[in-house]
Amino acid sequence: LAVESSLRTHTLATFAMGYASNTEELLDFFSKTFFGYQQESYALEALLNKIVEFLTEKGFLENGSATEFGKRTSELYIDPMSALILKNAIEVSQEKPSSEFSFLHAITKTSELNKLYLRKKDYDMCIAAADEMEDFLLFPPPSQYSDPWGYEDFLSEIKTTLFFIDWIKERNEDFLLTKYNLAPGDIRSRVEAADWLLYSMDVIARLFGFTKMGEISELRLRVKHGIGEELIHFVGIKGIGRVRARKLYNRFKTIEEIKKASIKEIASVALIGNKLAQSIKAQLGGEEEEVKITKMKQSTLTGF
Repeated sequence: LAVESSLRTHTLATFAMGYASNTEELLDFFSKTFFGYQQESYALEALLNKIVEFLTEKGFLENGSATEFGKRTSELYIDPMSALILKNAIEVSQEKPSSEFSFLHAITKTSELNKLYLRKKDYDMCIAAADEMEDFLLFPPPSQYSDPWGYEDFLSEIKTTLFFIDWIKERNEDFLLTKYNLAPGDIRSRVEAADWLLYSMDVIARLFGFTKMGEISELRLRVKHGIGEELIHFVGIKGIGRVRARKLYNRFKTIEEIKKASIKEIASVALIGNKLAQSIKAQLGGEEEEVKITKMKQSTLTGF
């Protein structure tokens, strides 16, 4: 709770779950926590008042109750500041061109996603990418002259975005380790966080009736599996991940082509084999079963 982002999250949850309906009840609730015990009462009250003012001003609270935006943010268990960033990103995307780079950069601005450390050799790469994609940025970059620290943080966001771009371009782990100094565990933790944030962005977009939900949902699938858009339907097949999906696509360009192929033809694809080929045919058995994009119903980040 000593971290402001955490305190914002728990303050909103306190209102959303009905444990408080005003600042007096909120103060009484938090004064009973270990964090509250460590604080002077006047300091705790000032801090909570500041957070309540922010939550009210930004549309998370109204008249002592959580709004629909506030409830959904609390259910998603993300920092209200992050929810606001995601909402603002989608709002801006309604009025200007957007791409996968746009939405991936937006989620790097949240506190839930650890940005990549900016090394000296990364500057030229990140500056070039920022200049190239400037028209697709949903947030204006800070000035490198009047706000040098902010600009450096922005370049870290760009580097993190470039990592995700390489990931959905199906770069292998050795490439990512060399370019970004990310081990498999580091890759997985960031992919899981990005998946949850893109899900949160999709939920918020639907709540406010924004368009481009389809783009966000598709991007989420690509980030989850680390694939190009042409492989989305392939990874919906049980037993098929990013590598096998690419092998299948190199032989069969559509699901319909796989349906028409024999087990022997499917099994001849590298990394497939006879047993998996039989499973694929059973799943894609023409009229018996249509392939479906895997539905993802995680309720928490740890549910992945």
